[in-house]
Amino acid sequence: MKIRLSLLPPEEFDKAGYAAVALAQTLPFWNHYRTILLFVSMKNEINTMPLLEAALEKNKTVFVPLVEAGRMWFYRVETPKTPPLPGTPLEAADFPALILTPGLAFDRKGNRLGRGRGYYDRFFAKLDTVNIPYKALGFCMDFQLLDQVPAANHDKKMTGILTGKELIHC
Repeated sequence: MKIRLSLLPPEEFDKAGYAAVALAQTLPFWNHYRTILLFVSMKNEINTMPLLEAALEKNKTVFVPLVEAGRMWFYRVETPKTPPLPGTPLEAADFPALILTPGLAFDRKGNRLGRGRGYYDRFFAKLDTVNIPYKALGFCMDFQLLDQVPAANHDKKMTGILTGKELIHC
């Protein structure tokens, strides 16, 4: 999957990001959630900037992750140009939230193959431990949806997968 992603031209990641936000805005969950946690796309990931811009235009509260000292923290962004620097941190009062989650691959059962560091799985486990309400959506290119991906008991299943072409309910 890493090789396939690396061979894709950058404009394909942009195209999929814009298609995904167009689709997301037609779905009920988009209006339901006031708070959105959204990763900042890296090279070879679906472009998240269109979702960030659309969420801010709809006056949603948006948080992006920052990894420091081996832990992932979420901080609020006010504009699309706000860098993910420590600012207003995510708090329990910001929930319920829609959490758009990165991954190398997903399957239709909601399993997610991450990048191996476990940041999101630990974050979800912490939320689950204290019964914080959220909806976790995998966010990826359509070809990153596979028949099956490896999963362990501690891996958090997604409640859905959003691509530029469809929303899969898991």
